[in-house]
Order: sequence, then structure tokens, then C-alpha cells
Amino acid sequence: MTKTVDVLIGRGLLTKDDHGDDRRKVLLCPTPAGAELVAETRQRRDDWLSPRLTALTAAERRTLAAATDVMRKLAAR
Repeated sequence: MTKTVDVLIGRGLLTKDDHGDDRRKVLLCPTPAGAELVAETRQRRDDWLSPRLTALTAAERRTLAAATDVMRKLAAR
């Protein structure tokens, strides 16, 4: 994770500050460029996914919604 964070800092996408109360912790915050990259990435994902979801039948969308609930349960364990 440290290498990934260092790369993001080097690219100007994150800032890293001391926690203050706990020297073992650091605070990571997106820069404006980092926040913009996240927004753009989400938009590209939505642009890709939305027409594919629309093309599904109602039954397929219900199946997908049910599978999503199951996956959330698995992730919570």
C-alpha cells in the first residue's frame, strides 16, 4: 500500500499529513486533481454500465439485484 500511496502522492493526486494524535497513522486526502480523477473514473464506469443494465430484461435485473444482496452478505462476514 505504501508504494501505491507514494505513487499517487508523486502524481499529485493525494496529500499525506501526520495524524497528530497517533504517530502510527497518517491522513490521506485527495488533491483537486485526485478528486477530479475519481469523478471522471466513476463517470466512465457509469457510462459503460448504464446501457448494459438497460439492455437486461426485468427478470435479469431482479436476478442481479438479488445477487448483489448475497454478495454484500458475503463481504460483511
